[in-house]
Amino acid sequence: MDVTLKNLSETWWIEVCKKVKNAVVFIDGSMAECLHWHGGINRIFDSGALACKEFSSFESVPETHRKAVFIVGVAVVATAKAILRDIITAHQFHYCVVITAASAGVHMYAEKHEGDNDMAAFHHLENEILTWMRNKDYTVELFSFPLISVPITHTLFVMPPFKDMFPFSGGGSSEMTNTEFSKLPSDLRVGVLHLASSLQSILSQLDMQEDIYSMGNLSTIIANCLENHPLTPMRRKNATQRSTLILLDRHLDIASVSKFNLDNMLDRIRASLPPLPGHSCDVAVDMTPISISKQKQSISPGCLAHPESTVPVIDWLLSGKQKDVLFNLQKEVFDTIPTRNTPQFFKKQISSTFSGQWDLIINKCGILQQSLAVVESLTSANNTKLEMIVSIERLLLQSIAADNNTTGALQQFVTLIKTRHERNLSIDLLLTILVHLYSLIGTDYEIYADTEILVQTELAHAIYSDRDLLSDSVLNVIVEPDSKIESIEMFTRDIFSMLRRLSSSRNDLKRYKSLLRNEGPLQPLTLFRLIEQLIFDLLDSRSTFIPDLVTTSSNLRSGFSLLKRPAKHPMDNRNIIFFIVGGLTGHETRLLVESMTAAGKNVLVGSTRLLSPFDTLKLLIQSSY
Repeated sequence: MDVTLKNLSETWWIEVCKKVKNAVVFIDGSMAECLHWHGGINRIFDSGALACKEFSSFESVPETHRKAVFIVGVAVVATAKAILRDIITAHQFHYCVVITAASAGVHMYAEKHEGDNDMAAFHHLENEILTWMRNKDYTVELFSFPLISVPITHTLFVMPPFKDMFPFSGGGSSEMTNTEFSKLPSDLRVGVLHLASSLQSILSQLDMQEDIYSMGNLSTIIANCLENHPLTPMRRKNATQRSTLILLDRHLDIASVSKFNLDNMLDRIRASLPPLPGHSCDVAVDMTPISISKQKQSISPGCLAHPESTVPVIDWLLSGKQKDVLFNLQKEVFDTIPTRNTPQFFKKQISSTFSGQWDLIINKCGILQQSLAVVESLTSANNTKLEMIVSIERLLLQSIAADNNTTGALQQFVTLIKTRHERNLSIDLLLTILVHLYSLIGTDYEIYADTEILVQTELAHAIYSDRDLLSDSVLNVIVEPDSKIESIEMFTRDIFSMLRRLSSSRNDLKRYKSLLRNEGPLQPLTLFRLIEQLIFDLLDSRSTFIPDLVTTSSNLRSGFSLLKRPAKHPMDNRNIIFFIVGGLTGHETRLLVESMTAAGKNVLVGSTRLLSPFDTLKLLIQSSY
């Protein structure tokens, strides 16, 4: 790919910065995350902004401010539109600029405007804004900029505006059991159109003429929307780069993202360190080792995002071995070949060299934060707990292989629940193990109802007993300190209903029903990731047809999209783009990039977000309530 997504994304942020001079900027969470990876808030101030505020009805600025710039990652409808109205009516702005990452077509659909002119929704919004400003002679500008992508590396990008899009509904009524766009909830339909439009924009900027393949119901719906996008025919006609776009639903393999992968440094960091507040990809790095003050609460956290750096640290985190990452970081930080290559020694060196030395810190600011993220993850007090979880998962799978059923493993899990305090296992960790187990075994092994009820009952009592300890849990929005046992039992029943649905999520697949590799009763079962299986088939010259990959084609007579078997092989094109709807891990990214690069392909891997096991659990709980 001659043009990088990073360069293209940067172009649009340059346009944003042209608009903010002498303005107060209101920015929503998803756009703030995108900006974080494109220079951060300092970039806005360096471009002449007077203030930067959260896009919220509760924010205000002095009445002397006359220009406002609003940057939002979603369509300006419903809640976003109400917030915009609240902010404008509470102030005396004479000049308003609204920048949205959603296209005019998405606004047309969301606002149910009719007609051939996609700009009608924007014109209507302009008039509404002038009304809120209380003077039709004031100035309003509306722009649709595709600010949706965060190029984390030259081969990996995420799209924060869609970080909560998850192709699984644990509740049942809104489960996506078919590929009909019209059956989706209305807000999800708008989100799907927005995502399809965003992918169309990326393909257009990369000069791509693509063949689209999909696996999973939501991915197929998105593929259909992209195929039927009004700009797709002209883009393909003029594009010069042949490419393959493969869309995958995350929920088909939850086992891979609920497993604690301690070998991949990026995954280890995201499992060990807390997320940067409001972010789906970055982490909060403790900076006290280089600060005079050792009060963690008084020091702003560091992070991984340093796009101005020429050192490919995130590439190292994605693909490097632990010792190689440590060696390279020490070499960059101290400009010498390290004599000892341990995280403890590296951390001690950083602290003794940089603590309170502001000139040195400023000179190495980015690489120091990234280095501290690595050493903190390798020396974290949580490592023993995470390693124990890995061992527990292995023992449970070994029990299933030896018994050829799940009864013994689930009885062992009951023991884990009862001894959770002695083992320092939180309810969240126990639920993460259950999620991993149910997704992994799928329908390969039957889970007997009486054993499952035993686990369910014990888990409900554990949640009730620990209800005062769940303030930092993903369950805290559901389980409160005064929750009654009856409501917790009902909640636990819902959790197991979700788990059963999760275990059957691959039932419609033909080749990829199982994620298990069974090497006999003396060996534990092991995870054979769906992405690994797909890569194997894509690279297998004997595999001319992959039944679980479907492609879309326009029916010119009826105007509908039909599913059909692909006439071409996905590997026929030199450019391969994978997009996982619902999130992916660093390990999966490494598998895709290294395998496709070895096959001589240009590869780009994208997703709605990065995932840790805790992120996965949170999204599953959210999708069920």
